[in-house]
Amino acid sequence: MILTFPSTFKAEFRVLKGAEISEMANRPDVSSSESIGHLLRSTWVKTVDPGPYAWESGGDGKPSVLGADGALLAAPQCDKMLSGDLIFGLLWHAIESVPRGELYKFPVQCERTHPKRQYDWSINLKSQLLERGDEFGGSAVRYLSHETVEHMRARGNRFETTVAGRKAVYKLQSPSDERPIADLRKIVKKFTPAEIVAVQLIEIEGIGKSVRDRWEFTKNLDGPDLYTLFEEVQGKDCGIETGISTRCPECEWEQEVDLPFGRLFSPRRH
Repeated sequence: MILTFPSTFKAEFRVLKGAEISEMANRPDVSSSESIGHLLRSTWVKTVDPGPYAWESGGDGKPSVLGADGALLAAPQCDKMLSGDLIFGLLWHAIESVPRGELYKFPVQCERTHPKRQYDWSINLKSQLLERGDEFGGSAVRYLSHETVEHMRARGNRFETTVAGRKAVYKLQSPSDERPIADLRKIVKKFTPAEIVAVQLIEIEGIGKSVRDRWEFTKNLDGPDLYTLFEEVQGKDCGIETGISTRCPECEWEQEVDLPFGRLFSPRRH
């Protein structure tokens, strides 16, 4: 299968073998960057277009693929891929490798009933998410703009801006965010724009380098300054909107949940 990722990275992958499906189904952290990186490296066949990425050659110094224009196209370095690309690759591997893989059912806890009632919710990962049309609210996939792709090719994942009169540098979401996210989760359970931009900021003039230092700065920004920064960062990034609207069949309460990934590689039942 040939996939064009949200970053515009384009590559050919093979489907998973039975043992690999079993391995992914039994991973407790199937959506972690480590798990997805292992998946993509194992199934990668060739790169068609590196998109914004400038992969280095393999450990033996030899390129994996020679592009039509003579450029060296090596295997993906998944630890440097954008987070939106990783989730995109995970979902497509589940769809193409598991029979009826696009039909996904998962449990939801109703937040209104007491004690909390659990019900099952089903979606079609293709038609209602990855290839979602206007009937489901428009595309759930956000692609990098041409300008952002060219910027990353020239300068990497590093963008300069000004926040409340201070020079700052931020990056788009990547696996390196997992540690600072975990650090902030110890303090704040539910992330707001203040936490999101604190993670994606790399440097702020006159502010300490830890994520907690950056968070102290962002949470004390005036609302307009915070949301201007948040919209700038989010507007450049790529990814997939994985918020799913569900409805409790008992009380008809509607709630949005984040798509859970734990059952992606489990067998589908009719």
